[in-house]
Amino acid sequence: MRNRSNIPPRDENAFIYGGTAGVDKNPPVSPTQGKKPVKAKPISFSLTEGNLQSIDDVIRNLMLDGTSGVNRSDVVRAALLGLEKLTKADIASLIKEAKLR
Repeated sequence: MRNRSNIPPRDENAFIYGGTAGVDKNPPVSPTQGKKPVKAKPISFSLTEGNLQSIDDVIRNLMLDGTSGVNRSDVVRAALLGLEKLTKADIASLIKEAKLR
């Protein structure tokens, strides 16, 4: 069975004398370990067929330009990065426009 908990295996005595053996110890940190990659959290939200078509058009255009491996999540993340560059008023007007559709 694979060790999926990222806890280093312990010796037999630690297993015999209790499940909490060594819990208070800090795990060893290797100097080669950098920052852990950020894991995406799966969520669900609703989009219209027009929104999905727009996202798919962006992906298709990128693929035609030679960019591969782009998915819908990448497009949404890029849109969020674009929103960070706008003012609060611009974001509010975009949201107002999106609600009217």
